[in-house]
Amino acid sequence: MSSKLPDFYDFGAFRLSPRERLLLREGIVIALTPKAFETLLLLVRNSGRMVGKEEMLQSIWADTFVEEAIVAQNIFILRKVLGGRADQYIQTIPKRGYRFAASVMEVNAPSASLQEEQLRTERDVAGPGKTETQDGRITSLAILPMINESTDPNAEYLTTSITESLVNSLSLLPDLHVKACSTVMRYEGRRVDPQEAGLELGVAWVLIGGVSLVGENIMIKVELVDVANGWQLWGKQYDDKISDILRIHENISRNICERLRLKLKGSDPRLLFKLGTESAEAYQLYLKGRYMLNTRTREGYERAMKAFEQAIEIDPDYSLAYTGLGDSCIQFDFYGLVPPLETIQKARAAVSKALEIDDGLAEAHNTLASIKLVYDRDRAGAEREFRLAIELDPKLAWAHSGYAHCLLEMSLPEAALAECKLALELEPADPEINQQLAWHYLLARQFPQAIEQLDKTLELSPDFYRARLLLGIAYGQKGSFAEAIREFKRANQIEDTPVLSGFLGYAYGMSGNKKEALALLDAMLRKSKRTYVPPYSIALVFAGLNQLEPALQWLEKACVENGRWRGWLMLTPEFDGLVSQERFADLLRSASIPEK
Repeated sequence: MSSKLPDFYDFGAFRLSPRERLLLREGIVIALTPKAFETLLLLVRNSGRMVGKEEMLQSIWADTFVEEAIVAQNIFILRKVLGGRADQYIQTIPKRGYRFAASVMEVNAPSASLQEEQLRTERDVAGPGKTETQDGRITSLAILPMINESTDPNAEYLTTSITESLVNSLSLLPDLHVKACSTVMRYEGRRVDPQEAGLELGVAWVLIGGVSLVGENIMIKVELVDVANGWQLWGKQYDDKISDILRIHENISRNICERLRLKLKGSDPRLLFKLGTESAEAYQLYLKGRYMLNTRTREGYERAMKAFEQAIEIDPDYSLAYTGLGDSCIQFDFYGLVPPLETIQKARAAVSKALEIDDGLAEAHNTLASIKLVYDRDRAGAEREFRLAIELDPKLAWAHSGYAHCLLEMSLPEAALAECKLALELEPADPEINQQLAWHYLLARQFPQAIEQLDKTLELSPDFYRARLLLGIAYGQKGSFAEAIREFKRANQIEDTPVLSGFLGYAYGMSGNKKEALALLDAMLRKSKRTYVPPYSIALVFAGLNQLEPALQWLEKACVENGRWRGWLMLTPEFDGLVSQERFADLLRSASIPEK
């Protein structure tokens, strides 16, 4: 494109005005932050050419030190604004940068300034970020992560967890659209202009606040800001004992409802404050458990299990704590550090107790569905529980994501993909949910799509071990073993697990590097005599070395222990070389898995 800026750039239903710094869709102004607009303009001006991340940083943030993740955040914002398929307008070039893919036309109009004057008038009248019902009630809100105002490290988990709890509570209001936790968490630890954040998020109102801990006292300051004009609608400071945190949470939620003139449908307002316990100490431990669970690390899952168990000791009837314990056990099992029977029995007992206390808890039904699908191989039972969880809470993204996996195993790929995308609509920036879409592509053997989705996931969370491991698996299943080995080594820098060793050994064997594969295999076999190593992982290395008899022997051990990896025997290609073996067919039948 020419170096001289035209009056407009037209693409699809959009018109971009460089001079007035406006983006319009069919004549309606779309609100963008200054940096998001500059990012879009740079891409549009270079339509068809890959713009590197370093070039974007130098062009847009030349005078400011920022991390590379800020580029991905602005791309995420633009994709949400532009809509359509993720790559319809902006394509990701993995590890390098981005390309504007849509056809762009430069337009020079004699009456451009008059048109822009009209558009400015329309923008001022409409106001940015407003989402209202016909009676004028505000329906969109973003709760930004609370700022830790103190030096107490215990305040860190409280700030994040209080935000999550408020989002979960207020999301129950039918007349209020609350931005998902994963969407707002990109502002965590940052002091941002609430008006600018509201424009980025496309909401009418933004709640900001800070938390301070001093000994046994807690102070929470909150403000509710009108995005259209930056005015404060309401603000309050809560000073109390930390033992009164339950009451503080309820008061904040109630005050927001009053200010926004919102009411909970139904006769029981306690649904809005579904905290599940009367014990402030148990609630704090639950918040700590949720915080550690969301770190998505081995240490985090171990600490989460401990926190949930402590909460249960204090309040044995705390159903949400039992569910959190079950979820932590399932996630921890992925690392292959202990026999699955140890963790899954604990998960099964926890979710059973949660449902005994509250059989209307959607989260507990979702956890039970996961156990039935992954460990019991009970697809019908899993489908029943996933559907019940969704019926109880249609906004529970994890239930939609898990149900998608269930549908895929039931050979319903189109329905599965629809559930995956619905989960992403509910939690668009959640790395776990983004990874689950990659799982869908991987299990459907759509390896290029899986790789692309995992690249996007890792843009959101570069140190997400399971996504990095899964990227290596995707490359390996595609047959790109050099790339697979590279990603496994990157994953190993984050976490070192026997599961990782198995896939790395398989990739070495398939790439012809038998020396490295045999070295890993020898280390795993010796380790298995001292401690637990997943039989599936050892079978993988034997399969990569084309040693089919020992691969079958270790797979038989894997099926006996009822681990999560049994389901992979049907769905993924690592053991395709065993399909003609009658013993392999027997394994599939014994594990209630349809033959390939």
